Amino acid sequence: MINTTLAIRKHPEFKSLAWHNHSQVFHIDAARKEYWRIFARQKTIRSFLVGITLEILTFIKKITTKKEYLDTHCTYGDGQEISGPELKRIQDAFWNNISLFSWREGDVLIIDNYSVSHGRHPFTGPREIFVAWAD
Repeated sequence: MINTTLAIRKHPEFKSLAWHNHSQVFHIDAARKEYWRIFARQKTIRSFLVGITLEILTFIKKITTKKEYLDTHCTYGDGQEISGPELKRIQDAFWNNISLFSWREGDVLIIDNYSVSHGRHPFTGPREIFVAWAD
């Protein structure tokens, strides 16, 4: 399946331009590169092993699967590859603007999906997540 969308969209209310795609996570090399950043921050054996595993799996996927059949991958709209250095600049922009905090019981997070990319770092322990979308 191939979907083509704009990388940047205009916010429907504020009219500002906003990054609106997933190349930083869906590019074939994104997960392995992200986990090395996570390992650098967490310095756990688990994150190191996940990084090594992702290196191996990404290598295998690249040599066994044609690019047009990859389950997740991002290119430019014309099909041209996003290079490693370009992906790094995209991921750097996210990491340079990241807001990290520790959750406490009862915390609620409300975000504007047009203005904020969101995610979480790996963790252990119980959790409950409830999601609602509104227009």
